Amino acid sequence: PVVVLVGDSHAANWIPAFEVLGRQNHWRVISYTKSGCSLTLQDITIRGKPYSECTQWSRAVLDEISELQPHMVVLGRSRGARLYAVESRKASDVQATDMLMKIIRELRETGAQVAVIRDTPRMPFDPLLCFEDGDKCMADRDTVMAGEDPLITAAVIDGQTRVVDMTDGLCIGASCPVIIGDVLVWRDWHHLTASYAKTLAPMLAGLLGDIPDRN
Repeated sequence: PVVVLVGDSHAANWIPAFEVLGRQNHWRVISYTKSGCSLTLQDITIRGKPYSECTQWSRAVLDEISELQPHMVVLGRSRGARLYAVESRKASDVQATDMLMKIIRELRETGAQVAVIRDTPRMPFDPLLCFEDGDKCMADRDTVMAGEDPLITAAVIDGQTRVVDMTDGLCIGASCPVIIGDVLVWRDWHHLTASYAKTLAPMLAGLLGDIPDRN
């Protein structure tokens, strides 16, 4: 089975876990990731300018996935991404939701099962500095997960897309720590360490479910 992971660096957070699952389950895992570039049909803002290279890259990826015809496509996206020349965050999220629904439908036309991964927390401090200082490195779960996630909204409205929420693997109860099970979770305030991502492979497998047969 061919499983494709697509998105920005927040999607790339999960490459180590997918590599584990690929070896264990004999999947062919292919990742298409680009820093600061979630799969998009409209220009995203980056440093106040349109990220047109991202839009071009996205179209090329969509065309390649269409030719590849994978069994499953998994999308990841920073919920902080904002469309260029849109007057407000709320308006951007609304437009992004509609756009992502179009992307999901286009991907499903390849015959693939489509799944989306809920965005990771945003820690309110530098986890590495907190760890070095020996403070109690915990963040409130509701605070670090706050904010609209257009990718999840699009998936829920679509109704046929799997939603993979890994937050329970990143937080314990109401708190999100820097270390879980003697493994450092964060390499910065919103990216996972490869070591910790690998530990979540079993949870990811359970939430992804069975890879559908294309026959």
